[in-house]
Amino acid sequence: MKNNVLDWRLRLLQKARIELGNSQKVLDVGCGDGGDCAIFADKCNEVTGIDIDPYSEWADIAKANVRLLTADACHLPLPDNHFDIIFAKDTLHHIENHKKAVEEMKRVAKRGGKIFILEANRYNPILYLHMTMLKKHQHFTQPYLTKLMQDSFGDTSFLCVEAHVLPAVATSALGLFNQLEDMLEHIPLVRNYLSYNIALAKKL
Repeated sequence: MKNNVLDWRLRLLQKARIELGNSQKVLDVGCGDGGDCAIFADKCNEVTGIDIDPYSEWADIAKANVRLLTADACHLPLPDNHFDIIFAKDTLHHIENHKKAVEEMKRVAKRGGKIFILEANRYNPILYLHMTMLKKHQHFTQPYLTKLMQDSFGDTSFLCVEAHVLPAVATSALGLFNQLEDMLEHIPLVRNYLSYNIALAKKL
């Protein structure tokens, strides 16, 4: 993948504390080009990705345990109580009915299944200028994401993390930048302005 996108994907999965296993069934809601599905497929039994529009890159993910579907997140064509992990990155703010989409994720998750929602932080200064002001993305505030998840799941854990896609740089420089991002996560006054909010819920 270009511009260290693979490194960014892997770091976000690690920061979200997603534990993958051979027997797991994973659903990626809003999978885009399928890059995260390809990572999941190397470690999990069954991977399903859905997006409102098909991507040409889907043809490059030729793995027997991957299924990529064109579908609406508010009306998932998937069975109840099926998936061990539901993953949605940079997806919910694109959907008109946020609550309906979260309820659909809950429906298709197994009892004990985990739901991971990764959303860019509206209050991150760089993302606000680039994505909200220029590209008109309506990223969530932390209180809104908190209420959205707690209304559906009750107890929900939240993380604030830093992770960016960088232009092509030397491996040593990338390592230093990653260390800087990790350091920012331990500074209390900075934490509310980091680039990503992550919500983790469990279906009881």
